[in-house]
Amino acid sequence: MNKLFDLIKKNIGLIIVLSTFAVVIIAGLINGSLIRAIDSIINADSFFILLAVACFFGHILFNSIANRSFIRRQGYDLSLKGAFYSSLIGVYYSSITPAGTGGFPMQIYHLSRQGVPVGIASSAVTCFINAWYFMRLILLTVFIFLRHDMLQGVLGNNMFFLILGYLYNIYVIVLFLVLGFVKKPIRLIISLIDKTIRKFNLSKDPDSIKLKLSQTVERYHDAMQNILKYPSEIFKQLFFGCIYAILLNSIIFFAYRSVGLSASSYFDLFGMSLCQYIASAYMPTPGGAGAQEIIFSLFFGSLIDRDHLLAVMLIWRFISFYLILFSGAIMTGIRSLKKSISEA
Repeated sequence: MNKLFDLIKKNIGLIIVLSTFAVVIIAGLINGSLIRAIDSIINADSFFILLAVACFFGHILFNSIANRSFIRRQGYDLSLKGAFYSSLIGVYYSSITPAGTGGFPMQIYHLSRQGVPVGIASSAVTCFINAWYFMRLILLTVFIFLRHDMLQGVLGNNMFFLILGYLYNIYVIVLFLVLGFVKKPIRLIISLIDKTIRKFNLSKDPDSIKLKLSQTVERYHDAMQNILKYPSEIFKQLFFGCIYAILLNSIIFFAYRSVGLSASSYFDLFGMSLCQYIASAYMPTPGGAGAQEIIFSLFFGSLIDRDHLLAVMLIWRFISFYLILFSGAIMTGIRSLKKSISEA
């Protein structure tokens, strides 16, 4: 019984994700839309599907390029292949852990295994996330300004979710900037960790842990301060963050076109995808499971006809979410197999 409980606990994120997918399928069966969706998916245009898949892997590639550029600017070497693997692993663990909390540390861990100090790796990942959040906020603001009448008509009372997500996006940007350039909050956190370790006797050498944390924080802050000396690198990160956001939010358009629809414009679908991602960003479930599907239905219900809504959602969700689960699982499996063979 304990082994079963431990197995469930270990894979709770994946269980939630698969359970959500099962609920969507069951709901589709009940209302009769699943059969139509399956037919649309079977007959989907492979050209647009390939473009959607290219956008998915392209957005991870630009994350990799951004991290590699930042790390090389700090004087450390990192191959594009290694950066891509780290980014893929980061997205994978973000998808299977609550609120995406596992992606950040796992990406840093895999960068550190390639010889990048933890402080430098942390600042690289943080810098890119900040650039991405900032650029998607700019893109969304432009969309709201240009299409506010349409947006109000489509969302109605659901505008509340978008406003909450917008504020959360600003909060994350401010938080990363404070942690990146103001040392006092980080020192307070280290002090709390140190006190907790000592109070509960979690380590035989708490002084060593505190020293390592302090050194990591110092490297992190030095890297963030150092990047200010290179305005071109800041613009690079913003550019990469912008392309990342554009590619990620273009997947919905190609999923939409793949089932033969063309009434809604690229700009409207792209903008609503931005709205949908930002409105669900604060949801605590792994990969936004459940929340993403609900908000998708609310936000795109007026742009996609009922006969094709489920098909488009399944194609979009598979490419933008389930594909990373398969890719990440395969890569971690290969890595574990290689490790087992080398240790044998």
